Formats: sequence, C-alpha cells, structure tokens
Amino acid sequence: MKPQQTSAATISLERNVTAWTAIFLLYLAGCTTALHIGKIPAAIPLLQDVWQLSLTQSGLIISLHSILIATCGLLLGLLIRRLGYVPFAIIGVGIVGVGSLLGSFAQSLPLLLVGRSIEGLGWIISVIVLPSLISALSTAKDRPLVMALWASFLPVGAGMMLLYAPTLQSRGGWQLSWLFGSGVSFLAAIVVYLITRKYGRELSHLGATAGPWSFSDLTKRVVWLLSGCFLLYSFSYIPLISFLPLLLVETSHLTIGWASSIAALVMLCNSVGSVSAGIFLRRGYSASKLLMIGAFGSGVCAVFIFAPFSTTGIRIIFAFAFSMFGGVVPGILFSTMPKAASHPSSVGLLIGLMMQLAGIGMLLGGVVIPGTIEYFNAWIAAGWVTLITGSCCAFLAYLIGKQAFSLQ
Repeated sequence: MKPQQTSAATISLERNVTAWTAIFLLYLAGCTTALHIGKIPAAIPLLQDVWQLSLTQSGLIISLHSILIATCGLLLGLLIRRLGYVPFAIIGVGIVGVGSLLGSFAQSLPLLLVGRSIEGLGWIISVIVLPSLISALSTAKDRPLVMALWASFLPVGAGMMLLYAPTLQSRGGWQLSWLFGSGVSFLAAIVVYLITRKYGRELSHLGATAGPWSFSDLTKRVVWLLSGCFLLYSFSYIPLISFLPLLLVETSHLTIGWASSIAALVMLCNSVGSVSAGIFLRRGYSASKLLMIGAFGSGVCAVFIFAPFSTTGIRIIFAFAFSMFGGVVPGILFSTMPKAASHPSSVGLLIGLMMQLAGIGMLLGGVVIPGTIEYFNAWIAAGWVTLITGSCCAFLAYLIGKQAFSLQ
C-alpha cells in the first residue's frame, strides 16, 4: 500500500495566476545575497598582501559560509517554521547587508570574520525563506519552473560579482566590493518588505502559527535521498569551479585575469542547466531521470576538464558543459523538495536540511578534492573523484524514482 502523502502544492492557498513580477524581484533579492560569495575570490590576493594572511587563514574566509550552512541549516529551518517566514525574509536579506557593511571597515582578520559570519547567517536565512515565498506565489503548473529558476540564484549572483569585483577593487580596493554588496542588500531588503506587504494575505499561511508542528517530514526517506543528492553535488561543484582558474593558469598558461573571467562565465552557465530542468519538468519529463542525467553527465565532463590529454579549448568546452549539466541537479532538487512537505510551512524546514547537507558536502569536497590531487600529484584525480560522486548522485536519483512519491 502506498503511503498517504499530501504535497505543499495541494494544501497551500493555490493561486490562479503566478505573480511573476513579485517572484522575479524575490529571485533578484536572492541573487544579491550571492554577491557576497562572488566578491571573495578576487579579494583574497589583496587581503593576503595587506594582512599577510596564510593559506589557512584565506581558506577560512572562503569556507566560513560553508561551515555555518553545515552546522545551522536545519536549526534555522526549525526556528523559521516556528516563528513565521515573512519577517525572516526581510531580516535575512538585511542581515547580509549589515555583515558586509561591518566587514568593509575591518582593519584586521578577526573583524572581517565577524562580518562574514553575520553575512553567512543572513544568507542561510534568505536561502531557507525566499524559496518558500516564491513557491507560495506560483501556481501548481508553474511551480517547477519557478523553483528551478530560484536554484540559479547562486551562480547568477556570485558569477556576476566575480566578473565585476576586479573593476570595483581597482577603484576603491576590496572595501568597495563590501560596500557595494552592502548597499545592494539593503535595497533588496526594502524590496522584499514591499512585496511581503502587498501579498500579505497570500503569504498568511506561512505565519508563525500555521500548520501542524511535527517532525514527521524529516523522517521521510525521499527527503534524505534528495538532501544526499545535494551533498554529493556540492561536494564536487564548488571545489572544481574554485580550482578551475588555477588549472587554466598552470596547464594552459592563461593570465589569472582571463582564467577568472572564464570561471565566472562557467559559473553563470550553471543557471542554464537549472532553468532548463524547470522547463523540462513543466513539460512532464521525469524528475528522477533528469537528475540522473545531470549528475552523471557532470561527472563525465569533469574527467575531460582535468584529463592530461585535453587542450585548452577542450577544457573550457567541457567546463561549460560540466556547469550546465550540474545545474540540472539543484534545479530538480529545489523543484522537488517542496512536494515532500506535508504543509507549506514545512518547505523551509526541508530546504534547511538540504542546505545543511550541501554545506557538509562543500566542506568535505574542499578537503578531499585538493588532497586527492596532491596525493596522486595529478589534476586528473579531481576528475575521477567527481565522476564517482556524480555516479553516486545518479544512483540516489534512481532510488528516488522508485519511491512511492510523485515527482511530477
């Protein structure tokens, strides 16, 4: 007998028309939080020169967000579900701006890390809350596409900032990147406030007292399978994109400027995969099969990126393909996870769990992948590791397809 499951889509206050303008503005608000991830790579060399930072200290600046995600995702999901989504939507985006503003005045590493911690806290809150609001403002038919669009917020925001950060730094040092990010986040917080006021009635079911208070959703096997897919995806994607500029400099003798620009464009290409996943879902394609294709395809592409026989052109082509195939994975996961929620107010809880496992994946991948490269003294080791994780993710996708759970 198949278990009774009620999706968030069926019990929410369903709309007849998707609020596309509000959804797009909330999506852009999410992109502004990702700016604060993209500003880091270009700033690290300057910070190293100014403060004489070690590689370990530089790595701490980069990985601080991942540490917070890996430790606080589920806890914040529980808190937000208890207290209500709307106030946290405004608070989350605003806190990111506060952290960036504080960091811009840092004269030492400890104060910068305090600012980054505040940014990270606001980022996690935003990533948990904003997709829940976006889901509530869409129709059941458009929801897969809308959530897949949301999944592209990170590569779009971080990629754009990675492209523009060198220009900001040339005019005002690394501090200008922090001030710019702060200003954009404060503006985004105002936009989120105006949207939540306008659509207050439609979002009322996400209030503090909405829905049954239960941990039953966390016991569902499909929830952990979906979260495991995100762990495996995050394990490889972020470290590989981070090491791509160094690979191109060492093996293809490109300048760091060109290599960083290529990496930024590759990151932006990830959004193509995410949005494409939503389009295919909307047309009725199998979510589990799309997830399998995206996961395994990205793993195969990684082998060609790092293969010793690959030319510069081959590396770049497969880097774009790797990012596009990889983008299918978060596109499917963000589109599918809300269907496992027994009430709309539980969507953020499940996304918090998924993000926590993603943070664990980023932390593990940031250690295992470079360690494997150093152990074998060969870049191709990163490709084989990614092929293994991609294959494991594809297997989890196969198991998801076997669940008594509608992915359509």
